Amino acid sequence: MKFSYNWIKSYFAEPIPEPEELAKSLTAHSFEIESVEKAGEDFVLDIDVLPNRAHDCFSHAGIAREVALITGVKIKEIFHHQELPVSKKLATRIQDSSATSRIAGLLVENVSVGESPKWIKDFFSALGLRPINNIVDATNLVMLHSGQPLHAYDADKLTEKDGKLVLSARAARKRERLATLDNKERDIPEGAFVITDDNRDAPLTIAGIKGGLESGIDEKTKRIIVEAANFNPKLIRQTSRTLKLRTDASDRFEKEISPELARIGLEEFAALLSEINPEAKVEGMADNYPSPKHPEQIILPKDHIAKKLGFEIPNERVIEILKGLGMAVENRGERFLVTPPPERLDVRLKEDLVEELGRVYGYENISSTSLAQTDLKVEIDKTTYYTNRIRNELANNGYSEVMTYSFVNKGEVELENPMANDKNFLRSSILPKLEEAYELNTRNKELLGLKEVRIFEIGKIFKDNKEILALAKYPEGTEENLDEYISSQPEPTETFNFELSILNSKFHEISPYPFIVRDIALWVPEATTPEEIEKIIKDNFGELLVRLSLFDKFLPAQTGEKEVRVSYAFRLVFQSMECTLTDEEINVLMKKISFELAKNPNFQIR
Repeated sequence: MKFSYNWIKSYFAEPIPEPEELAKSLTAHSFEIESVEKAGEDFVLDIDVLPNRAHDCFSHAGIAREVALITGVKIKEIFHHQELPVSKKLATRIQDSSATSRIAGLLVENVSVGESPKWIKDFFSALGLRPINNIVDATNLVMLHSGQPLHAYDADKLTEKDGKLVLSARAARKRERLATLDNKERDIPEGAFVITDDNRDAPLTIAGIKGGLESGIDEKTKRIIVEAANFNPKLIRQTSRTLKLRTDASDRFEKEISPELARIGLEEFAALLSEINPEAKVEGMADNYPSPKHPEQIILPKDHIAKKLGFEIPNERVIEILKGLGMAVENRGERFLVTPPPERLDVRLKEDLVEELGRVYGYENISSTSLAQTDLKVEIDKTTYYTNRIRNELANNGYSEVMTYSFVNKGEVELENPMANDKNFLRSSILPKLEEAYELNTRNKELLGLKEVRIFEIGKIFKDNKEILALAKYPEGTEENLDEYISSQPEPTETFNFELSILNSKFHEISPYPFIVRDIALWVPEATTPEEIEKIIKDNFGELLVRLSLFDKFLPAQTGEKEVRVSYAFRLVFQSMECTLTDEEINVLMKKISFELAKNPNFQIR
């Protein structure tokens, strides 16, 4: 997810580390930084936020809190807390509490729809987003700021009854359709959740995913309703998958956010609107929140911290870290009473607190200690023992082990909740996927430096209402039932030891572009080694030449001539990390290689 460095910096009165240094600090505290890139006057940090932190860190405010915690720089007050009047003209209704726990709305009058201020457009531009208008942009800005998705409706396009507008949340019925904001007519899956104009029971949005075109904001809009709700993450995920439609809002609802953010989102919108559209007037807020959820207090014994981490953290530092994480802390003798903030849905147990303490205090402070001695006898797992022996035997005979998906598009056992439409069964055989792997590796054998491809896989198959351990080999195309073989073997009496060789090799990125193969052969004096020729080639054409190997050596019968000559044939594999190479480009390179080799009068290109 992309974050604006300038935006993060705006949360602080004092300087924070420069973008690259900030990225290093975040990486040291459990955040993976994909990239840091310049974007106009800003920098964009692409941060891989893990699902357990999506509750609070799918927002600039959440990342800013982390920055404050790990750098020690004091953060400003993040949110604009204000009392919003109760609306007399708007109501919200929940018809099914299984899919939504809260729906709130803000009615705003005397709105002027127009272009957003430059500073908003600059933020959007840095993050690769397209500005639409000041109202829609404000809802998106609040989502990026707080993590709470908002949706704005043109209030005058809804039906008023008895002086009230009503937003309602319910399950979709059979054959309901909606023209969405992307100008597509969509069939709403039955059971998906929708927000409706309750006075005429008509869907306005596919809840948490996409708004409807009919109630959208345009240049004529004068009154708006801004909706902030909280939805069941599982339902949003199912609906999004069914519709093949993912949005910034659905990404956040799928990961689950706190219902407490709904009011915060509306308060932030009201504060932002007063800045960018000061003539607008907040009429009031309607909030339907039947079962408020409050974080439960966690008991954290002080000795539990050292017991789990393996080192002591001073009590004062424990309190400092937990308060820095937005938690309320009471020091009660031998224990702490801790209440996490509403947005930290991932903190519910004392172990969660210990994990946070270790992460912030620094895992590098964990010292190495010897494991306690035990009299327990090591039990040798029979299946592991014999499958390892089989692996070793096959590897010694030129096979490479592969691992393919257990999820396939047809089989005997169907998944209730498949990860993809083409992976909705458990495999009943390894061979189909193993054949695909064989064909792929065969096509790439020159790049891999292999003369032939021989592969195998040991894994589970699912057929005849049983889970079976199988061994499959290719190109033989054979598959055996290993369970019977292993059960017939004697119990192992000692562990099986592998012979491991340490290779001085480095992993590097694989090019996504195709490779081209060329051969070159030449006559040279018998005393010339292949390494001498390889050096000439590599010294001149090392950048695009990814593999060079000798594949043939020919020494003709002796004829009594004084000079004995030998023929070497080399295979050259070319590939670029930046583009697809053409035959013309490689032909030019091959001519250059021939030219360089021909500089030696004793070499003759065949």
